[in-house]
Amino acid sequence: MGISAAGMLFGLPLESGLLPRMIVLGSMLLGVMVSGIVITTAASSIGWFVGQAMSMTVHNSSAAAERR
Repeated sequence: MGISAAGMLFGLPLESGLLPRMIVLGSMLLGVMVSGIVITTAASSIGWFVGQAMSMTVHNSSAAAERR
């Protein structure tokens, strides 16, 4: 995406100027940050769902044992 954006602004093939390189660098950093946020959010959501499921089964089992 960064090379495409820089190519639209400056034309292809890209020159080795500072501004096209900064655009590519910014796009790469943004991509890495978004990927990290998505992975972290997905992993924590899965952990939360598993924890909630375990919590329901543990509380249900202990409630059933108390009724006996």
